[in-house]
Amino acid sequence: MGPPGTLVEIYTENLPPQAKIHVGVGAMRAGFEALAEGTQEIWGEVSATVRVPSYANWQRPLVFIVFNGVFSPIGISDPFHVTDENGMVQRTGRITDEGLGCVTLRDNDQYVYALNGDLGDLNPGDEVVVEGAITLNGPCGDADAIEVVDWRKSG
Repeated sequence: MGPPGTLVEIYTENLPPQAKIHVGVGAMRAGFEALAEGTQEIWGEVSATVRVPSYANWQRPLVFIVFNGVFSPIGISDPFHVTDENGMVQRTGRITDEGLGCVTLRDNDQYVYALNGDLGDLNPGDEVVVEGAITLNGPCGDADAIEVVDWRKSG
């Protein structure tokens, strides 16, 4: 996680063998931009260093994607959480009951976050915008956690 301009090291292995690959970035259901070209090693290893684009914003996570030479995807990363200059994220979505024993938000990209902090009277089904600091692999299942500093209903 980090603000626009952050350098990100990407490494994966066991991808299908390809003569040429491209590493790109984008958001779910929003298209992708190729950032770099490369080749694979004998066991399908790909490594690259790419910069989070300046247009990325704190309202939506990005994913890094590996394409083959004809731009068919062959690998995709977990979400990369773009932050503002204070290390905060903003997410818009719906409060859900994921059966994890904590208050959860499912955002518009279908990522689930555990929410901590003063959440007032939030209930499953409420549509909200939350802002806060994010922690990867939080204490509630596999959901990343947001320490909420501000929220408002949006629906």
